[in-house]
Amino acid sequence: MSEAARMRAIQIALTVTALEFFGPVARDFGPSHAMNEAWVGHARVHLVWLLGFVVESAVGDAAHRFPPTGGLGLDTGVQDAHNLAWKLALVLAGDAPESLLDSYERERRPVARSNADQSLRNALRLIQVAEALGLRDFSAASHTRMQKTLADPAARRRVEAAIADQAEHFDMPGLQLGFGYAEGALVPDDEPPPVLDPRRYRPSGRPGSRLPHAWLDTGRGRASLLDRVAPGRFLLIAGPEADGWLEAAEAEGDALDTLALTGALLPDLDRWLAWAGLGPDGALLVRPDQHVAWRARGAEDAPARELARALVRVRAGG
Repeated sequence: MSEAARMRAIQIALTVTALEFFGPVARDFGPSHAMNEAWVGHARVHLVWLLGFVVESAVGDAAHRFPPTGGLGLDTGVQDAHNLAWKLALVLAGDAPESLLDSYERERRPVARSNADQSLRNALRLIQVAEALGLRDFSAASHTRMQKTLADPAARRRVEAAIADQAEHFDMPGLQLGFGYAEGALVPDDEPPPVLDPRRYRPSGRPGSRLPHAWLDTGRGRASLLDRVAPGRFLLIAGPEADGWLEAAEAEGDALDTLALTGALLPDLDRWLAWAGLGPDGALLVRPDQHVAWRARGAEDAPARELARALVRVRAGG
């Protein structure tokens, strides 16, 4: 289907939805307030630019507009802010060069494009339900066609199939939690990017991925590993045999926090290490936005040098 045809189909679907919801309201307010033009659905990802410390068209709906199907506009806007806030804070504090800000568009633009495409697919799938029901508008004739469709077992199965095909519209943990960055303020390693499956989230410690969640036993109750990433702070997570990486972190002074994993602290330690792609002597460097910046799968001969290099590269924007 061409882009023009896709957009026309979405316009029709969203116009029908808008008339269904707002038509009665318009009638209540009278003809002077009645809707007389169709709202046109858009999926746009705008260019983003950063001028000094002035951010223009950078986050949320100022940077991208999606159809409402899936609610991904809000998700993407929050992710934008989460990505940009810590970078601005470091640059403004003089703790990172301005080149760190250049990583924002390189990281976020592909995610926004992916989410925009998913929103379009969601909108097009909604049309399938109306088509299967025989609905073309909200007339009595369409209502009659729908009743006949639902009375026909074969036609009803087609409707059920069209409804089942909406699952990706409402169940997208792979898209909401599994998105990652292929380049930017991170140090890539040899693991290839995962194939994104909107309905399936696969935890990963690949640089650019979101830090996999795990429940920690603090002795005072459960706490999420994600909550150990303090606002504006880098966190080095070290395996149970990663003393070398912890010593390397100490050499960095107040530049980052550390967390040494043990079986007592993280009861599901072996599974989490497998998710993260770490050996017991490995470590992850996590950014303030809870994304993995760098990974050491195991011990290194010069851990202090390797960690220092990683921090410099991440702060510089990759």
